Amino acid sequence: MRLAYALLALVSATAHAQTGGLDPTFGVGSRVVLDPSGTLRSVAADVAVLPDGRILLAGRIGPDAAVIRLTTAGTLDPTFGADGVRTVDLGGPARDTFTDMVLLADGSVLVCGLAQDADDTPVGGVLVRLTPGGSVDPDFGDEGLVREAGRGVSAFVSLATRQDGSIVAVGQTEAAGGSAFVAAGYLADGSPDATFAGGDLAAPDAVAEAGGAVVALDAAVIRLTTAGTLDPTFGADGVRTVD
Repeated sequence: MRLAYALLALVSATAHAQTGGLDPTFGVGSRVVLDPSGTLRSVAADVAVLPDGRILLAGRIGPDAAVIRLTTAGTLDPTFGADGVRTVDLGGPARDTFTDMVLLADGSVLVCGLAQDADDTPVGGVLVRLTPGGSVDPDFGDEGLVREAGRGVSAFVSLATRQDGSIVAVGQTEAAGGSAFVAAGYLADGSPDATFAGGDLAAPDAVAEAGGAVVALDAAVIRLTTAGTLDPTFGADGVRTVD
């Protein structure tokens, strides 16, 4: 599949908020299409807007996970990474992809994603923190990265931060006949959070017991307690599936 980094028809939140029209000051024809690698094998998976209006895109450029920052006009921001682009090798045999990101109060960017093999099979969940200028932050995890393939996490697809700066990342772990939900808690520096599932992964077996194949087949929302256990006050023992 040939994909290019694209931010299509971004509508201005100010001058064009009332009319809902396309913003003529953004890009060319109100859109920006980027392919920094020149391979037509790049994809954007998440977007965020900074307080000053600049735009962050997270996804993949060629074989590497990447974050791009654009100016308010839709051009690459030369003050971020290398001419607006920061690629990160997550260790995938074939390719790596960022799937979600959170903007931190100090301007840093926390991103999560996965390493993939040649068949696009996820083989390792990874967290990365970038400085406001787009460098990998060596004060986070192991030289800026937290790799969880060794604990059985094949992919991280979303993450969130708490008021105290701690992090919760969710994704999947491989299970017999498919995959199972997994959640992991971290302190702000990327080290395991001992108050979340005892510093381990939130019990995928418990989720399997609550939903089993239903969770694997249907869309689902799971609510965990602050300690990483299924919340019995939500849905059916912490799980709500939707067909």
